[in-house]
This record gives sequence, C-alpha cells and structure tokens, in this order.
Amino acid sequence: MKLRTLLLIALSLFATGAFAQSAVTKVTVKDEVYYITTKMDYPITGLYNYESKGEPIVQLNADGTGLFQLHQMSQTKMVWGIECDAKGVPKELKAAFGPVYRLWYQIKEKHKGKTWESGVVDEWDIIQLSIHTNERKIYILGERIKTY
Repeated sequence: MKLRTLLLIALSLFATGAFAQSAVTKVTVKDEVYYITTKMDYPITGLYNYESKGEPIVQLNADGTGLFQLHQMSQTKMVWGIECDAKGVPKELKAAFGPVYRLWYQIKEKHKGKTWESGVVDEWDIIQLSIHTNERKIYILGERIKTY
C-alpha cells in the first residue's frame, strides 16, 4: 500500500512539472501592461555577434539575464524577455523569411564609452528579434547574428 501511495505521489509531481506553464514576467510601461518570457520553441539563447564577426554583441542567457553592447561602448548587463500573452505564448509576427518577435530588455548599468556614458538604467526598451528559418539564423537589430 505504501509503495502504491509513493508511486501516485511521484506521478502527480511529474505531471505537475510536465504541464506547468513557462515563467511569465509582468512589465508595466507608461501605464500599459505587457508580459515577457524567456521560453520559446527556437534556440534564442546564446551569443549574437555583429555581422557574425565580433563586437558589438548581444548575449541572451537562459535565466533572463545577458549583455547588450552598443557600437564603440562597453558590454552592459541587462535582463530580457520575449513579448508574450499572459499564459506565456510568445507573440509572433509573420514575415516572408520567418517569425519576428519583440525582445524587451532593461539595462542594469549605463553603457560606457571612452569619454561618455549613455542609456537609462532599469527602463524597458524594445528591439526586434527575427528568425530566418531558411538561413537557420537569428538576428537582433538586423545586425547581431546567431546561427542555429
């Protein structure tokens, strides 16, 4: 009887984890509510290099952190997410080359150049992430590229 109870508990825990929704973060910008997630069907995490060569970069980590670098500026810590509905389903726009998503990010420190700084810390901003399925490439800002 105890074995049967333990098996039922184990099965219940597995089923709960298997059917849990992806983590969704609520974002409020200018009194508008948006939702973001880091979970997608595409392998969007990783390093995006400028024109597939090097800096400036964007780094998306699976935990929703990363790095964002402007041209001739330092790599800046950030948090990020893909715009989704309240249930965690990413909002997708269709293009001839594949899906397009809105990537929300928030820098956690100012971008630093040789003689100046820029950016507003902890303010949400949006950029485009596009998936070119025939090329098997993902673009951020149309110039930071990752092959998958």
